[in-house]
Amino acid sequence: MIKKAQSALEYLMTYGIAIVAIVIVIGLLFAFGFFRPCRLTGASISGVPVEALISNPKFDTNQNFSFNFKAAGTDSLGIIFMGMTYDTGALGNTTFAGAGYNGTIITTGTTGLLNMSSTKLAPAWSVGSCQTTNLFIVYNKSSDTVSRNYSMTPTITLPIQSP
Repeated sequence: MIKKAQSALEYLMTYGIAIVAIVIVIGLLFAFGFFRPCRLTGASISGVPVEALISNPKFDTNQNFSFNFKAAGTDSLGIIFMGMTYDTGALGNTTFAGAGYNGTIITTGTTGLLNMSSTKLAPAWSVGSCQTTNLFIVYNKSSDTVSRNYSMTPTITLPIQSP
């Protein structure tokens, strides 16, 4: 009877140690960000109105941010201001100059490359780490006769790339 008890205890110890080791490995993978969604799926973009399209965002380790912006509706869009927040208190912004109140004009159906740099370096960025950026874009439509200053606030989550 004692041999059976000893055998059962050895069985439980062997499998118990294996389960603890698996839990520790999974915990370490989570801690180092292996299971972050953007590492597996790439960039995700939300909060863009129907008259615009944002694609191919890139954020590098020097906190330079760029993306393609397309005027997808019936109006051309004049971008006046673009700002971003990310990480702990880091900011970036750009003011666009152009004809009248329209700033930089993105013609209907065309795509423009927009760039922005940060005013504060974010600590400990590495290639492949995930970053969420909140944009604030002020724009006007070509059909408006006066400045209306529409705004959009897209959120972009993406992996950091090398410069």
